[in-house]
Amino acid sequence: MGGPTTVSVQSASLSSKPRVLIKQNVGARKLSIENVSVTAGAIMTAVVKMTAAGDENALSFSLSFDPTKVTFKGATLAAAMSTASLVLNSNQAAPGKLGFVVSVPAGQTTAAGTFDLLNLSFQAGANPGSATLVFANSPAPKSLSDPLGNDLVQTYSDGTITIQALSTVLPPTIVTQPLSQQVGAGASLILSVVPRAPLP
Repeated sequence: MGGPTTVSVQSASLSSKPRVLIKQNVGARKLSIENVSVTAGAIMTAVVKMTAAGDENALSFSLSFDPTKVTFKGATLAAAMSTASLVLNSNQAAPGKLGFVVSVPAGQTTAAGTFDLLNLSFQAGANPGSATLVFANSPAPKSLSDPLGNDLVQTYSDGTITIQALSTVLPPTIVTQPLSQQVGAGASLILSVVPRAPLP
C-alpha cells in the first residue's frame, strides 16, 4: 500500500451516524502525549502515543494549548501508521486549538500494543515555563471506532512541554599571561598561558 496521507480541512470529525458503544477492554485503549523539555525559542516534537487493543479503525480528537507559550508548526503520522490517513484541522491553531482524524483503510484495524501515532511539531516561546497539551472535544470530538463504525472506549493522558531558559556560555579567560622573552632571528619561541573556563 502507499504511504501515509495527510489532508488539511476546515472541519475534522468522524461520521455522526448512530453507533453501538463497545465497552470491552475498557482501560486497555489509551491516547497519551509524552512530556518533553525544550530550550526557549527552539522547535521540538511532541509524540502522541496510542495503546490499542487491536480492533480500532478510526479515531478523532482535539488538542488545546497556550499559544503564548508554544506555536504549532505541523503534524505528521508516525512510522507505525504508514498505511493510515490523517485529516488535520489547524484553522484555530492561532488561539490554541487543533483537530485530528486518523484512520486506517476500510475493514482494517490497528495493531495491538503501544505505538507512536502522531508527531506534533511546536516552537517554544522566548520565556521559560510550561505548556500543557490537553485532549479536548473541539474542533474534532474525542471518538474511537472499530471497522463496523461501533464506538470504542479509551482514556486520555495530557502532556507537558517544559520550556527551559537559554544557557549563557561565557568564553574562557586567560589567568596567566605569557612571559616576555628574547630570541635570535630564526629561533623557536614557546609562549605559555594559563586559561580558565567558566563552570557550566
